[in-house]
Amino acid sequence: MASSLFAAAAIAAVTLPLVHQTGRPSGSHLAIQFPLRAAWPATRLKYLSPPVAASWTKAITDLATGGIPNLPPNGELGVGYWAYNPQTDLTNCPANTWALTYDDGPKDLTDQYLKLLSNNSAIGTFFVLGANVVNKPAWANNLQLMYQAGHQIALHSWTHRRLTNETTDQIIAEFIWNALAVKQVIGKVPRYVRPPYGDTDDRLRAILNAFGFKQVIWNVITNDTAVLSGDTGSWKIKDAVKLINDTIKMGNRATGLDFLPSTNGYISLEHELTAEEYTVATQVIGLVKQNNYQFTSVAQCIAGSDKDSDRYMSETDPFVKFLNTITFPIDPKLFQTTVNTTTKSSALAMGKSGGFIGAGVVSALLVLVLSGVISML
Repeated sequence: MASSLFAAAAIAAVTLPLVHQTGRPSGSHLAIQFPLRAAWPATRLKYLSPPVAASWTKAITDLATGGIPNLPPNGELGVGYWAYNPQTDLTNCPANTWALTYDDGPKDLTDQYLKLLSNNSAIGTFFVLGANVVNKPAWANNLQLMYQAGHQIALHSWTHRRLTNETTDQIIAEFIWNALAVKQVIGKVPRYVRPPYGDTDDRLRAILNAFGFKQVIWNVITNDTAVLSGDTGSWKIKDAVKLINDTIKMGNRATGLDFLPSTNGYISLEHELTAEEYTVATQVIGLVKQNNYQFTSVAQCIAGSDKDSDRYMSETDPFVKFLNTITFPIDPKLFQTTVNTTTKSSALAMGKSGGFIGAGVVSALLVLVLSGVISML
């Protein structure tokens, strides 16, 4: 089946321990028995949509008790959208608590972040990309290390696209693939998600609600992704750290987020991609400790409890029950039907590497590259 979307690949049985109870569990590290990379979408490169399936779209939309708004994709490449909704957008923690969150992993520097957190008796919440999990065995290994160290794992989509620009079926595929990849490594499906760039609208909120997800944004940001290699750009490490210091002194208005609730409790947005971002992270943790904030997971921050069931879905959750019906190798015929939803359909085209990519995505990628828009938040 060389021309199919997926190559046949078996999954060896994996028994992963329930490592998050209270505190930081210890124990031997387990080698990950993971499906071959060929068993996953060939569109693992950033900004290439994963395959969509009509049956997947129907399964999730059927869970949307309030329906999904008939809103078209935003249609503006590189332009996100966020109008704050206090009912659904989780942005802040209780007073004197601080949830450190890190986006876009797992990557090469993940182990350094884990050492940093451990050395400071801090807990982190990692919003991970499904494509990264399956791109390199070392990155899948780092995801398992996050989980075994007692940190919270959350979802960040498959490819880090601006989701309000995507069709409903593409959004659903993004999070199904994301959840599948994470579940293969830690044996759990996270309850919490963060849309890339914080880019959300009422359609995306309804889709995430159908999954059973809780959407996390933030109320303090360092702009650490703007710090260039070697700290040579106009936005310096010291500028990123100053945003945190100013927020501690002045609250949300320091970063222009004064329309959010003012609780003196924070969810900070950081990243784990570059050495410069890591340097920012070390200084942020120092400031948070110096000002006597209590480190907390996002689950503890939002739910007031940090049991495993607060962080992750149970086997009886409707989405997990659906996810358990998906087995590897996945039949490529599942993806050969054009999906029609309340938004525009996403026609599929066969890529040279044996994967499907959304029609027009390659040309859109070129536009993004030429315009210099591509960056990771």
